[in-house]
Amino acid sequence: MLNKYCGTLKRVGGLGGGGVITNSSGGYVNVAHEISILEVGDTMLRKVRCTSDLFDLLDPGRDGCIYIFRHFFYKPILIGVKYDDGKKYTITVGQMIANVLSYLLIFPLLVLVSGFCIGMMGGKEGGFIAGLGVAWIAGGILLSWLQALLLFIAYLAMKAH
Repeated sequence: MLNKYCGTLKRVGGLGGGGVITNSSGGYVNVAHEISILEVGDTMLRKVRCTSDLFDLLDPGRDGCIYIFRHFFYKPILIGVKYDDGKKYTITVGQMIANVLSYLLIFPLLVLVSGFCIGMMGGKEGGFIAGLGVAWIAGGILLSWLQALLLFIAYLAMKAH
């Protein structure tokens, strides 16, 4: 879901975590960063994930709206900011596609492995634990795919505003 918070951008905390990883074959790779605190209007958000490019465009004291997507309905991720003068800054299409693909491919793979581990605890006979493993896999994959769809819809809704 897309959460839109409007008002004066009162406080922008420091950008921590993440950084740049160098790889000899792939060049430089940016890793996710986290804003310690982000206050807009009457709303205060803590530990907001943000790209370094988007962080550089956050100007305290300006009026506008920030767009937040909740990773698995909990972790806030800043995907865009629009100021009252009409200027809008968002994550790139490539970043959005990479995130959607991670929800479609990587998270289901992690759920599949953990579901197999849960199911194997039941032994050869299976029973309740094996059923729990299957339910874990099915629910996790469906939740990951739902997140991919919600991120895509949130991105399109943010671009339309």
